[in-house]
Amino acid sequence: MKVSIRKLKPDDTTYAERLLMRTINDLREKCGLYLLPYKPKRKRNRMMCHLLKTDPNGAYCAYSGGRMIGYGQAMVRDGHWYLANLFTDRRFQNKGIGRRILKKTLSITKDQEIHTHSLATFAFNPSATALYTSFGFFPIQLLPMMVWKRDERKRLRKVKNDFSFRAIPIEKYEQIEILNKLDKKNRGIYRPEDHKFWIDNEFHRGYIFYHGSKIAGYSMIVRDEVIAPVSANSSEYLLPLLIETINICRTEKSKRVMVWLPGTKGDFLKFLLKHNFKIEENELLMSDRMFYNEDCYIPASLAFF
Repeated sequence: MKVSIRKLKPDDTTYAERLLMRTINDLREKCGLYLLPYKPKRKRNRMMCHLLKTDPNGAYCAYSGGRMIGYGQAMVRDGHWYLANLFTDRRFQNKGIGRRILKKTLSITKDQEIHTHSLATFAFNPSATALYTSFGFFPIQLLPMMVWKRDERKRLRKVKNDFSFRAIPIEKYEQIEILNKLDKKNRGIYRPEDHKFWIDNEFHRGYIFYHGSKIAGYSMIVRDEVIAPVSANSSEYLLPLLIETINICRTEKSKRVMVWLPGTKGDFLKFLLKHNFKIEENELLMSDRMFYNEDCYIPASLAFF
């Protein structure tokens, strides 16, 4: 079997997305989990293209017989290397292809000062966890995926919030300065390029919340249902900001609301369970060190954190 590995190109992202979704559903089927709905697209994947633009040397794909069988993509933000995606076709797994791609994505750090290496993966994929551990990534945080589903038979009620916020939509690049300060404080990095991408992308919308005249934090909503992330100016605001964002999703008739909740937030977990959220599955944050403030931050997507 001859396998060639080369840099990912914008036109490759269509096939990379298909490989990603096919591999995820193969794994989910193997583990007895429901399959994610997906219709193959002809357009380039915008998120992958965004990462290609910011980190052109961090993405690689593997081909065999003219078919893409592996794909990996990493980014560097303010000295933090983060693996967005790494997938190998089921028929070509356990042949060292994922390891080869991972080594390539790590090469992006050669000429940069890197203080952290991280990724998030599925907790139900032990082979991936073993691979990442061999590269020095260790499990540091369980991330239960909490999901609320709308019941049309029941009257929708807002979740009671002890704080009253004023929500300002994030629509201008000038607002990124506020987001950067919160990111540096809670996430440990600046990432203005990602905020510009989210502002320009119609599938993302965000809000900066004020408590009186004070900035309480911000949150992002993806495709009207995924809350990712929530970043608070202080720990007292984190749960109220999550509640406020949940209420925004619910009042706009989202069919479901999803959030990745740090496993150490037991009080948050109890609160969401009380309000009809359920744990659908668990993901795993792996890193060579703890890098974010879990008292003030709820993660973004697995590809961005």
